[in-house]
Amino acid sequence: MRYISPRTGKPRLLETTLLPATDTDIEDSREATVQFTLAKGLREILDRSNRWGRIRCEVAYAMTSKYAIALYEMICLRANRNHCVDTIKIADFRELLGVPKGAYERGLDFQREVIDPAILEVNGLSNMGVEIALQRRHARAPIGGVVLTWWRKSGDEFREAIKERNRSKIGRMARLKGQTENVGSDASDTYVDQELTAYLAENRAREQEERELAGPASPALALTSLVKSPT
Repeated sequence: MRYISPRTGKPRLLETTLLPATDTDIEDSREATVQFTLAKGLREILDRSNRWGRIRCEVAYAMTSKYAIALYEMICLRANRNHCVDTIKIADFRELLGVPKGAYERGLDFQREVIDPAILEVNGLSNMGVEIALQRRHARAPIGGVVLTWWRKSGDEFREAIKERNRSKIGRMARLKGQTENVGSDASDTYVDQELTAYLAENRAREQEERELAGPASPALALTSLVKSPT
């Protein structure tokens, strides 16, 4: 976590492990438990954080590109915003994706090795959809920034992502690129329907929570809506 030191006023970077210790029942049973301790540094990061997002483990585990995972995390952090478009400077975008300095400096290489694989896996495997448009001053100018657009999937688009996650990883990139036919499915339709139902219920619960946090509408606004404009 990057932060400004209150003592020196200079930027610092706090890095920590996730779980320094775990305590697990050896015997496999219904009563078995796992106890764990969060590292002190991690607790400090969580306490200071004002950025939260739901990262689905099954989605991240299905991805092979580190840039796809980073892009998916970026989208999840932005998923609950009131808007679904964000413009990011190229230097900031590269840092958010974890692209090493000096790597893929040419626009074509950056597009082919970083952006295209990331978009392919996020759109093909996750519950979110994303588009990235590159910004240039003119056709031959270097990339100055990106326009990030995202949305929550639903219906068939969501079903296809679940099915692909449950298929073998062998031949996955070819399937996502549409270079091979999808014959059969490792995931049953029942399982996919259950996943979709749970996802929709989660969205409804989130929307209800947001309405409750927003509180009742202002009486003045309610009265205004009943008054017709003069003709």
